[in-house]
Amino acid sequence: MQRLGLLFLLSFGHLVTDMMGGALPVLLPVLKSEFSLSYTQLGVIILVSNLVSSVIQPVFGIWSDRKAVLWLLPIGCLVAALGMAWVGFAPTYYFVLIAITLNGIGSAAYHPEGSKQAFLISGERKATAMSIYSVGGNIGRRVGSYDCCTPAGS
Repeated sequence: MQRLGLLFLLSFGHLVTDMMGGALPVLLPVLKSEFSLSYTQLGVIILVSNLVSSVIQPVFGIWSDRKAVLWLLPIGCLVAALGMAWVGFAPTYYFVLIAITLNGIGSAAYHPEGSKQAFLISGERKATAMSIYSVGGNIGRRVGSYDCCTPAGS
């Protein structure tokens, strides 16, 4: 029973981390308007987000393989959330890029250690454990991308 609780905790961390990345596309129209950005500049924001979270993630994976770095789990969630929160306070486009970079680093830090821990605490139910872990990320992406301000069908 304790293993199941730990899996749901990992899944919740996955939800929080992926919710931040899911929110970025919803923020693009606001950023476009606020900073008078071109579509190219908006594309660069998405590019930075995807590159940072993807390219740096294997570095955290190698580190996680060499030693247990459990503190990456809460720190990864925190850094991802802070990065996205700072987007809301960004005074310039370049500060938005820095904030998005922080968000990507947090996401990249969380995922390898989270999936490793899900595997380690899974016991004989490895597929079930990874499924529970993955569901958190899927729900997080959906919740993050929910646009409450646009009427349905528009």
